[in-house]
Amino acid sequence: MCSRTRFNGFGSGQHSIWHGGLVRELARVGQTNKSKPMNNTQTSFNHPKPPRLVRVLINSLVTTILRSPWHGMRSQRLLLLTFTGRKSGKEFTTMTTNSATPQRLYLMQLATATIPLPTGQTLDMSAGCYLVQTSDGKNILIDSGLPANHPSPPGAPAFEQGKDVIEQLGELGLHPDDIDMLICTHFDVDHAGRHDAFTKAELIVQREHYELARGGHPRFAGARAHWDHPALRYRLIEGDTELLPGLTLLETSGHTPGHQSVLVRLPQTGPVLLAIDAVSIQRQFTPDRNATPIDDNEEQLRASTRKLLDVVEREHVALVVFHHDGEQWRTLKKAPAYYE
Repeated sequence: MCSRTRFNGFGSGQHSIWHGGLVRELARVGQTNKSKPMNNTQTSFNHPKPPRLVRVLINSLVTTILRSPWHGMRSQRLLLLTFTGRKSGKEFTTMTTNSATPQRLYLMQLATATIPLPTGQTLDMSAGCYLVQTSDGKNILIDSGLPANHPSPPGAPAFEQGKDVIEQLGELGLHPDDIDMLICTHFDVDHAGRHDAFTKAELIVQREHYELARGGHPRFAGARAHWDHPALRYRLIEGDTELLPGLTLLETSGHTPGHQSVLVRLPQTGPVLLAIDAVSIQRQFTPDRNATPIDDNEEQLRASTRKLLDVVEREHVALVVFHHDGEQWRTLKKAPAYYE
């Protein structure tokens, strides 16, 4: 029977559990488990087309909306057309807005930490967020990082904060109001701490996760003022969802219920998988990995890990980014550099 471990989140006073359990687990895993080499072949989902009559009606509807007087209003800018299909026996949802595709991916490193291990070695950790720019000029942010001047609670890794997301966006010539969508992978404070700065964006989150957090789960209380700001507007999704051609959200529960990872297909680099906290350290990317005290459900965590391993193989993923792996982040392009 797989164990089920719950963690009450940042600000809950259980960070000695976070630190000690995580360190013991990572030390046990060691340096031996490495992910398989990945090639640079680009592929894409082949969704079944709807019947011709449906396509004609949709095209007519789109034309009518584009010619309507409220088309220019920001709140109506995104037309949502949803189709449900199947790939490899699993359902997915396509949310079609237009034919725009990802063109650039920025990795923003926001903070770093060095954790001592019982072996005498150290573990380098990283925290960050991501920006996708599309062919039609849209800006899609993935997570927002820690709140400003957020102290590390007792027992938690002491992160040294660098430039925050707003500063790094500024270096790219962008303001928070320039963000069109904010993909919320989950509401832990190191991922959702600046959400309230993006009141002009549409926030995308798994329904299960949103409802759990809004229901008062203590894990997400530390960042609630940021992700539950009254000016924010959310779009709730369920399961794997293609936001636009080349940008797919993958439901990967286990770390938290309703956690999501992101698959980005770039014109030159090829598919890039942002595992986020479904697999936060590269050495954990194995089918039978163990959960840490900050993971909600070990059985779901393993299922999500196997799901991502399958995505890497099936989609010929060129790069997997492990969100908290400081050793890997030293080798990655970081903003203002980008992948394209």
